[in-house]
Amino acid sequence: MRLRDLAVECLILAGRPNAHRLDDDTLFREALTPDSQFAAILNGAVNKSMATAYRTAQTTYQRWTSRGSNPDFKAATHYQISEAGDLLPMTQNGEFKFDQMQDQGVNKAIATFGRSFGLTRQALINDDIGILTRVPDAYVRAAGRGINRLVYRMLGTNPIIFDGNQLFTAGAPHNNQAAQGDNITVQSVSAGRQAMRTQRNLRGNEILNIGPRFLIVPAARETEAEQFLSRTLVPTQQNVINPFVGTLEPVADAELDALVQAGQAFPWFLAADPADVDTIEVTYLNGDDMPKLESQVGFDFLGIKWRIYIDYGVTILDFRGLYMNPGQ
Repeated sequence: MRLRDLAVECLILAGRPNAHRLDDDTLFREALTPDSQFAAILNGAVNKSMATAYRTAQTTYQRWTSRGSNPDFKAATHYQISEAGDLLPMTQNGEFKFDQMQDQGVNKAIATFGRSFGLTRQALINDDIGILTRVPDAYVRAAGRGINRLVYRMLGTNPIIFDGNQLFTAGAPHNNQAAQGDNITVQSVSAGRQAMRTQRNLRGNEILNIGPRFLIVPAARETEAEQFLSRTLVPTQQNVINPFVGTLEPVADAELDALVQAGQAFPWFLAADPADVDTIEVTYLNGDDMPKLESQVGFDFLGIKWRIYIDYGVTILDFRGLYMNPGQ
């Protein structure tokens, strides 16, 4: 049905006589009331389009980050508990020596991000029903794009994190950055894996033995990463296999390219499985990752307005599951 026919049908069902004889302007003014069936149908169409767009949004952060939940907008503390002390041999009198574990807290908070858009009186009269799907789709993709950009900005700008140091350091205190940049090779990835495996827990007594699960690259290195992970044998080296084929999953995102200045090399990263160790978390209000949509038929706007918003935050929880090579 055309929008006009739909508005006429809704007014007839509401008891308005001769609705089909109204001019377009009067028809849509009467049909667009806050509690009208016509407004409800438009809302239903927009919400369905929004949900479909969010499921198909082309973002990559979900593949390697963890997902958290805050009950409100106040900063919440995420605690990491240290390893337990080694069990000591007992003395003859059976004395137990007391051990005290350590903890480390990381504050994480969320904020609200949103915009508004509308279906104008002109769009209704022109029967531009496509706007009911195109516009919500665009704003839902913008919501996902905002989260994606913030995650990769956290990863690619090497920010100061909870312990007062940069996320990646070559040597102490984090030992998770290559001292010299290199391309993606068996040797350079092996060095990154070794650095991750030898990370220690808070007290320094326990070697975590973390293994990388994701090879994260900018678009400039996507082909290089795919070639590296598709070759069973190492080029130019006879009878030398590539041990990372089938063990690393490539993740390419152009948000990383945007962070590289002209003349600089493109870095690449290794990340552990978020189920094994904390890295970067996207935190939502009450765990709800769907954007919210609310409508309003306003006096100052000839049509119907919608506002879309989502509550989230991005936090670096730990450095031990991440590794960076500056590239060359």
